[in-house]
Amino acid sequence: MPRRLSPKNDFVFISLFGGEDHKDLLISLLNAILDLRGEAQLLEIEIVKNLRLSQERLDEKTGVLDIRARTVAGTEINIEIQLLNQYDMEKRTLFYWSKIFTEQLKPGQNFRDSFYRTG
Repeated sequence: MPRRLSPKNDFVFISLFGGEDHKDLLISLLNAILDLRGEAQLLEIEIVKNLRLSQERLDEKTGVLDIRARTVAGTEINIEIQLLNQYDMEKRTLFYWSKIFTEQLKPGQNFRDSFYRTG
């Protein structure tokens, strides 16, 4: 019997869900995890190729995402597989979120109108 690779392995997870060829699998996974149904359900997403989060200084911590996607409405989604509990997921999530959030802000843009698109 052939040995099967576990989708819990980083490489397998990213290969399975992070490519354009398998975008339908990622959409299904996100709809299931986020419990999106009916009109709220994701039908299309863009796989963002840039997984390295911005650094302003050389000595600043960098972040590299497993999978990064953007909805049609412009919402950025960070998809991570984490098997080993390093007891830092809340802080790591906040760090990633803050980087993604601030990357979207353009000079002179109003905070109120910067991050959420409608219509």
